[in-house]
Amino acid sequence: MNKLYFVKISELICSDRFERLLSFVSKEKQEHVKQLRFNIDKKLSLYSEILVRIMICEILNISNR
Repeated sequence: MNKLYFVKISELICSDRFERLLSFVSKEKQEHVKQLRFNIDKKLSLYSEILVRIMICEILNISNR
């Protein structure tokens, strides 16, 4: 089950969209993501960062800056 889940996640966003999403996080987070060994880990780390930011902005009713 987990492998299927990871395969779906790894195919969700192509590399150029991944790079675009990467530009929305801090330089420190970008470096962290780039240093991860496996692409799936890079994507999961980036996606989780973006989801947390979105949730925080919605909960606190603030803009993402």
